[in-house]
Amino acid sequence: MAEETEETGETELTNADWGKVHALAWQEENSQWRDRNEHSVSFRHLLETDPTWAIQSYAREENKKRKRFNVEKLRIVQLRPKPCDVPNEFLDDVNPFPPSCC
Repeated sequence: MAEETEETGETELTNADWGKVHALAWQEENSQWRDRNEHSVSFRHLLETDPTWAIQSYAREENKKRKRFNVEKLRIVQLRPKPCDVPNEFLDDVNPFPPSCC
């Protein structure tokens, strides 16, 4: 499931994990999740309002089951390398959409 990068020891979510994250968000009755203020909310609400906390919460729950995530070193987004053929003043035109996580 989760993959660890050799250089940093960071843990990354796999495609299977992202599938589970979306499944959790689509299950509206799923309200046992806690936001940063310890309020009970649906996972979808949590993902839409605080995606970092939502993914860390998912990782904590999965870690309880399988001991496979180091939540402190969880890499949530992956940016592709900077394009070498694009001048800095045009970089904001290269990726006009959210990172791979969102």
